[in-house]
Amino acid sequence: MVYVLAPAKRRSVGRRLGLVSAFFLLAGALPARAQFTQLYDLTVAGGRNPYGGPVIKDGFIYDVAVRGGASNDGVVYRIKTDGTGYTVLHHFTGADGGYPYAGMVRKGKTLFGVCSGGGASGLGTVFKIKTDGTGFAVLHDFDVVANGYYPTGKLVYDAVTDFLYGTTRYGGMNIVGTIFRIRRTGADFAVIKHLAAATGATPYAGLVLHGGKLFGHTYGGGTSGAGVVFRVKPSGGGYTVIRHFAGGAGDGAYGNYGSLVSDGSFLYGMTTYGGAGGVGNVYKINGSGTVFSTLHEFAGADGYVPYGGLLRMGSTLYGMTQYGGANSVGVLFKVMT
Repeated sequence: MVYVLAPAKRRSVGRRLGLVSAFFLLAGALPARAQFTQLYDLTVAGGRNPYGGPVIKDGFIYDVAVRGGASNDGVVYRIKTDGTGYTVLHHFTGADGGYPYAGMVRKGKTLFGVCSGGGASGLGTVFKIKTDGTGFAVLHDFDVVANGYYPTGKLVYDAVTDFLYGTTRYGGMNIVGTIFRIRRTGADFAVIKHLAAATGATPYAGLVLHGGKLFGHTYGGGTSGAGVVFRVKPSGGGYTVIRHFAGGAGDGAYGNYGSLVSDGSFLYGMTTYGGAGGVGNVYKINGSGTVFSTLHEFAGADGYVPYGGLLRMGSTLYGMTQYGGANSVGVLFKVMT
C-alpha cells in the first residue's frame, strides 16, 4: 500500500512497508489531526513487500519492492504523489538482480540502487535506471565472496570523489562484510575496507557522509559482539571505531537496518536491542565518538526493535519500531535531537 500522511496544508508522501518504514511519511510533523490518505494498494504482479525508502522528485515517488513482479524478484516502481500513474519501471528477473531491500539514491535523472540477491552469481548487484524507466543496467555483479555479497544498505553518493559508496552484509576477506565504492558508470569497483569481527561486522545499514568522511554502524562485531559505530575516509583509509556497543542502560546493541543521519554536527541512529529495556534505543554521537548520549530507550509499551532509519526535520527525528505499542505491532514516533 502506498499512502500519504500530512497536515492540512503540507503534504508529505510515502508508503507502507509491511512491518516497517512508515516513518518516511512523517515529514508533516505528526500533528494531532494529521490527514491520512491511502494512495495505492500494491499487488503481487506490480511488486510487493517494499522495505526501502522513497525518492521524491518532480511530483513522483520512486522506490523498490522486495518481491513481486513478473519473476517475483522485486521491482522498481514510481507513482505520482496524488496516487495516480503507478508504473513498474523494471521487473527484476534474478539474472539482473533480485530482492532490493534498500531504497535508491538519485543523481540527476538516474536512480542507483542495490539488490541483495540475484545477478551472475546470486550474490547481489548494483544497478542504475533512469527516472523514466529507460537505461536499466547492472553496474556490478557481486560474484566473488572475497569482494562481499548481499548488500542491503542504501548507497550514498559523494560529489567530491564522484563515487557511490555502499556496504555488504557478508563476504570480504573476513566473511563479515565490506565497504565498497563504484563509479556511476560501473567502473572502478573496489572494496575499500574489509570488515573484521573485532572492529565491526555485518553492516545491514548503508553509509552517510559527515564532515567529508563516511560513517556507519554494524549489527555485530566489536569488543562485545554487539556492533559498532565507525568512520572511514572515502579512500578507505583511517577506519576508526568511534563506539563499541555493549548493551545495557545508556547504551545500545546491534546497529539496525537504517543508515545514520547527520545534521552537520551530530549523527543519529538506532540500535535493534540494548538500552535499559533491552529492546533498542535512539542515540546521538559526534564524529569523534567523544560525545554519546541515548535520546530514548524503548521499553515495550512505547515500541521495541526499531527497524528502519530516522528522518530528520529540523531538530525533530521521526522513526518507527517493528513491534510493541498498544497493539504490539509497532509504533511511529518522534523525538527531539
